[in-house]
Amino acid sequence: MENSKKINFSKLNSIHFVGIGGISMSALASYCLDKNKIVTGSDLHNSKKIKELISKGAKICIGHSRGNVPYCDLLVYTGAIKLSNPEIAQARLKGIKCMERSEFLGVVSKGYNKTVAVAGTHGKTTTTALLAKILIDAKVKPTVFVGGNVKFLDDNYFLGDKLMLTEACEYRASFLYTKNYVGIILNIEKEHLDFYHSLENEILAFKKFAGNSENLVCDYALLEVFQDRKNVYTVSIIDERAYIFAKNIISLKTGGYIFDCYKNGEKFLRITTTLIGYHNIYNILVAICTADILGVDKKIMSKSIFEFSGVERRMENIGKLQNASVYLDYAHHPTEISAVLKSCVEFHCGKSLIIFQPHTYSRTATLFKEFVSLFINEKRDVVLLPTYPAREKKSDGISSLELYKEIRKQKENVYYKTKKQLYSFLKNECNEYKYIFFIGAGDIDKVALKSVKQV
Repeated sequence: MENSKKINFSKLNSIHFVGIGGISMSALASYCLDKNKIVTGSDLHNSKKIKELISKGAKICIGHSRGNVPYCDLLVYTGAIKLSNPEIAQARLKGIKCMERSEFLGVVSKGYNKTVAVAGTHGKTTTTALLAKILIDAKVKPTVFVGGNVKFLDDNYFLGDKLMLTEACEYRASFLYTKNYVGIILNIEKEHLDFYHSLENEILAFKKFAGNSENLVCDYALLEVFQDRKNVYTVSIIDERAYIFAKNIISLKTGGYIFDCYKNGEKFLRITTTLIGYHNIYNILVAICTADILGVDKKIMSKSIFEFSGVERRMENIGKLQNASVYLDYAHHPTEISAVLKSCVEFHCGKSLIIFQPHTYSRTATLFKEFVSLFINEKRDVVLLPTYPAREKKSDGISSLELYKEIRKQKENVYYKTKKQLYSFLKNECNEYKYIFFIGAGDIDKVALKSVKQV
């Protein structure tokens, strides 16, 4: 669409957002309102975020229609919106410039001297949120865009003026629109193969992201991929050759860890965290490494990490369901789910139930074998809910029913339930469970909260 190089954010007066209720879009819309822009928008469904934006002054329509589009300087649309959308078509007729969300984020980033972008197949939201806590406490005054509701902010956005910190999503290579002082690559695994078609193509996109970054922070295991460039800072909980390394890890009975953080082979920090899961130790190390590059005092890092309470839908305890403690997690990739389940083993004993809602038909198709292997080898009882389609149709891949049938061939304690059947199942048959885990990136959070209230 419109080349972002031709857009100057300071000269924009009015912006229309198509899909304004999305977690990333709502943050950008809120930013524009704080910058005294006229904000309008539309979304298919009402939500808490939309109500918050309206309270700040945005004019928002529910549903997409040509009539929703006012005369404005720019139309921004989410990546989930097709270009055939009636509002995009109407904007083109009116001669209004149109731009995808990630490209607009690149426009916004030009207003900052430094940008820190957090990329990777998983772990982005927690790492971004933790780094935001550290930088805000250090009075760095970052503007922050997070892909989840951060507990200490009670928001997915924070307005600052000196530095921009943002998640950088690899979907459709949308993370290539920012030029970064620090680029972070947490991990690279098979994902979004409906766009990339191969892991090799995905790695090439991450290499371009690294090329857009003055300093690169990455897993030591990725050093071979980026060994041809300068200013690479590696992190690991496995390999002591990494620039930042965790040692002497002690698991706490109440959840969380105490460990020593080493920098360049020398003890740097003693860390205490309440976050659950070894993967969060890694996320903490990445945040420490990045904060160190930015010159943050290590005492502030230590205090911020100890105080950080996490992000909603990331191993979040949402209450009780009869005798069971109920947890909610956003994991939707096999590796993410595996990490969540390992953390469950680490801290809990007693019979557990996993309720998983696959996210998109295409992801289920491209990672079908990985999903099957994951759940076949899982000892806990498993319920699969119907697929959350997001932007897709069933013909785009494989449904959760087909996934269930394949798992069922080798695992007896797996079940397929509609939401209505699930509520009945939980009400009548869940007395035996001590822990229940709702996992997925769709609307399973609403299912989980409704279950806790109803049962």
